Amino acid sequence: MTSVTIPGEKLSPLVADVGTVVGLLAASGSDYAFDLDWFGDPVTRFRAIPGQRTAILKLLRDALGKTDANAPADRSWYQLPWKNAPTPIYLVIPKDDSGTSSDVGFGIFDNFNVGTFKARHISDRVLEVRPDPNLGHGDLCIG
Repeated sequence: MTSVTIPGEKLSPLVADVGTVVGLLAASGSDYAFDLDWFGDPVTRFRAIPGQRTAILKLLRDALGKTDANAPADRSWYQLPWKNAPTPIYLVIPKDDSGTSSDVGFGIFDNFNVGTFKARHISDRVLEVRPDPNLGHGDLCIG
């Protein structure tokens, strides 16, 4: 591989992530190797993108920012704003790189009141219902 070394501090994280996903950059410690041979066969490199699971998930995590701290703990939930306003729509991805799941999905995560109960809707599969804690009742969970 013919390459040029680029110091890691010279690249924004998103540029480094995109370059890694498409195979143009390869991490080498804190630096990146810019693969000049990439231009000889870019189509093959683009076809290899689906196999870049870890790099794709890192790109998504870096691009989307902070996860919702109140979301379910088994996955990372990133709120998708609309016209700079929050929405109950989230992009949902694996929490970390362990395992083999590459599932990327969308979920609905929203709190709403139903009488004296507060309910939290999570995606289209789980519904948790709890009494309003301000009323002093114990937990009731339906799921």
